[in-house]
Amino acid sequence: MAEPRPATTGSTAAPGRRSPLRPSRSTVVLMYHGFCTTRRADDPENLFVEVARLEEQMTWLLAHGWEALDLDGYRDVRAGRRSGHRTFLVTIDDGFDSVADLAAPVLHRLGVPAVLFVPSGLVGATATWLPEPASSPLLQPERLRELPARGVEIGLHGRDHRDLRGIDPDELHRQTALARAELADFLGAPAARCVRSFAYPYGAHDRAARDAVAAAGFLEAFSVFDDAGPMAVSRVDVNATDTLRSFRVKLMPQYRRAWRALESAPALRRLVHKVSTRTPNRTPDGPPEAAPTAVPSEPPVAEAPVAEAPEQAASEQAASEPTPIRRPPRTDAAPTSTSTHRTTTQRAAFASAPEPDPSTGTTPPADGRGPRG
Repeated sequence: MAEPRPATTGSTAAPGRRSPLRPSRSTVVLMYHGFCTTRRADDPENLFVEVARLEEQMTWLLAHGWEALDLDGYRDVRAGRRSGHRTFLVTIDDGFDSVADLAAPVLHRLGVPAVLFVPSGLVGATATWLPEPASSPLLQPERLRELPARGVEIGLHGRDHRDLRGIDPDELHRQTALARAELADFLGAPAARCVRSFAYPYGAHDRAARDAVAAAGFLEAFSVFDDAGPMAVSRVDVNATDTLRSFRVKLMPQYRRAWRALESAPALRRLVHKVSTRTPNRTPDGPPEAAPTAVPSEPPVAEAPVAEAPEQAASEQAASEPTPIRRPPRTDAAPTSTSTHRTTTQRAAFASAPEPDPSTGTTPPADGRGPRG
């Protein structure tokens, strides 16, 4: 379904200019992976978000009028049965133990549902596709079965976390339809009721993969940055380096559009991918630099339209930090999406910049005289 255009009644934008920047009118789908209590030094891809950060992000959303949806609510928005303005869906990939240990209690306490995507053939095993953290444990079947009662629906993440692009039809069937039945067996309920959604390993998909997912009976499927209808819905990555400020920037639809635009710039995509493989700065004798824990007080979110400042929006997008996509060991197909880490210079610039208002997407200058022109 096409995303509805924001209403322009009462807009002060000049004729011929684009509408003010606003949060998406469709549901923002957030993507997490693992969780931890303190920042991990053995996590070069920044997949493990501190649980205090997760709580901070969810609390901010709820306090600023955002509504958390489950999969049924999300599908109502997709079908046009309700507005998606200021709604979000939490998705979590891979199925690490930390989802049950750390994330689920926080989400349940705050009343935030989630969808967890797990590879059916690795339930109770380890994340063999990750060089670091080595041998990260995945949830056992009995722990998976406990999660729906805590508001966490279970979806499929393939069978063995394999890239689904370019594989033969029999293997695609194994990774989708057969894996769905296998996961339903673990959960002890019919697949149509308990395994309704799919997330592509590595966010990678092609036409054959999407067709196989649809044929297997999934209602929705999720990618990372690239959209291709209901069988490949892009998501907003959240990683260990995100501050509350960068998290707020990522809620803007312009963030996802900026990264999808890299599809038309292969050279830039390669550069961004090279940067994305760098690990964050580390202290000489310790783990990565910890992000500040203090959170500035949040002003009320203004709803009045404000004229857009294109160059400012672009700088905010550049400052955001997408989760690096874990690339499978193959060279015969081009990646479908990319991401980057923030450099030291970018971190300094980002930390000193005024905070954007998610309802308008604009950032006031230091002197407070209104949006930058």
